[in-house]
Amino acid sequence: MFKMIAFDMDGNIADTIPLCVEAFRRSVSPYVGHELSEQEIVETFGLNEIGMIKALVSENWEVALQDFYCAYTLLHRQITKPFPGILELLTVLKSQNIILALVTGKGEKSCRISLKELGLEHMFDAICYGSEKAPNKKENIEGLLKEYPISRNQFCYVGDAVSDIRACGKAGVTCFSAAWQDSSDIALLEKENPGRVCSSVEKLYQLMGGEDFLYYHEITEEEKEEISTWRYDGQYSIYNLPSYEAMKQKNCGLANPGNHFFSFYQHQCLVGYVNLCPEEERVFFGIGVKPECCGQGYGQKMTVLASILSEALFPGKPMYLDVRTWNWRAIQCYKKVGFVVQGQEFSQTTGAGEGRFYRMVKKADTAIDNTENPILQ
Repeated sequence: MFKMIAFDMDGNIADTIPLCVEAFRRSVSPYVGHELSEQEIVETFGLNEIGMIKALVSENWEVALQDFYCAYTLLHRQITKPFPGILELLTVLKSQNIILALVTGKGEKSCRISLKELGLEHMFDAICYGSEKAPNKKENIEGLLKEYPISRNQFCYVGDAVSDIRACGKAGVTCFSAAWQDSSDIALLEKENPGRVCSSVEKLYQLMGGEDFLYYHEITEEEKEEISTWRYDGQYSIYNLPSYEAMKQKNCGLANPGNHFFSFYQHQCLVGYVNLCPEEERVFFGIGVKPECCGQGYGQKMTVLASILSEALFPGKPMYLDVRTWNWRAIQCYKKVGFVVQGQEFSQTTGAGEGRFYRMVKKADTAIDNTENPILQ
């Protein structure tokens, strides 16, 4: 199906349109002699910030531009997270070896500010910026199609405006309309782009063919309760957890506030969870697969997703884990995702008792052996 998926920034990745308007109002109004209205600012959208300011300011536009960057950076500290579900979607798509692009009307500097504040600096494989002279999304899309060995029907774009739909139409590619911000005109988008308007990130995920994807979210209290009841047989019974109530009393395991747990689903079935615990120079990784789901490949898929998520949340930090030496099923899974054994085996006492362990480490950006790609089949 799709081998490359491109996203617009403002109104798609994060709720940054009000931020852009306010930054322009604060920084540019003094140079035009009156308080800029929202309509005056919005009419310049489609150009990058240099073009927008030049359209409004006849003199000293360079000074106004620097004032804009200062205001934009300061205001952006109020918006430090993407829309709910966006990080999860990008992680899932990236785990499927899909090329992720950002095609935005923003200029490079403001775009970089946003990506840094949102923690997405390392998420996109290609970034195309706006022009100060004229809207250029069609040209940027066509440039990506020339640069990458993909056909037009293997490319799609996610935008929130009617202009995005029309640019995609001219470029001959599929457009999905993001309508999850409060100001979205769903009726207008549906009229221009029938059947491809997404009122939620989940709906976009489904329209892209994501029914069979493994998806995740931050773990809930109910899921922690359920996970604590999972029971493994034989030698794997050592991984059985105490009750969630007992863990809460000791602030350990699933109740440890220093851990970052994420639960993973296939369709509506909870299949496992991971823990990413950041330390000063590295990230501890833990994983658990539902007993009935063991041996079905979920561990490898979850580890791939966790690796990408860890790089997004804690860029540049290697991941590590300690695995019992007899657990060859887990060791082989970790090796396929880029973990390597570091040093010699060692003894360690955990909540489950004493055992012999290997330490395995995965450097940041280590290549992943991910030959299965359901979305491309």
